[in-house]
Amino acid sequence: MKVELNDFAALLAAAIWADGEYAEAEATAVEEIADAFELDVTELKSAVEAEIEKIKDFDEEAIRNYVNEAASGVAREDAPAVFEAILQIVIVDNVFTRDEAENLLFAADALDIDTEEVLLLIADLVRSEPDLEVQFN
Repeated sequence: MKVELNDFAALLAAAIWADGEYAEAEATAVEEIADAFELDVTELKSAVEAEIEKIKDFDEEAIRNYVNEAASGVAREDAPAVFEAILQIVIVDNVFTRDEAENLLFAADALDIDTEEVLLLIADLVRSEPDLEVQFN
């Protein structure tokens, strides 16, 4: 993978912090993502936690700039895998909201992932996660 740990941690942190909290389920998901990407679990968790501290008080524009900057450090061939990790973080609570969908589309755009691919990934996720609740409001 050709993505810097801090860029990856920044993207994960932005996805985690979208709802304003870093829950235990999200911490566990970060551990699983570290394993899947063959990264040191402690190192990735520490980096994510540091990035969350950095962005806690960012407004929407600052978060968008932050995500764009982090996404620029992701190689094109790694973007789909990084996006799937972001997707996992977003739905770890088994709830998929309109705001989360908006955040995913923004992350996908920053990572230069086609909307069609995003839709297919989300459709596959919904199909494979029977307990996932989709909230339209």
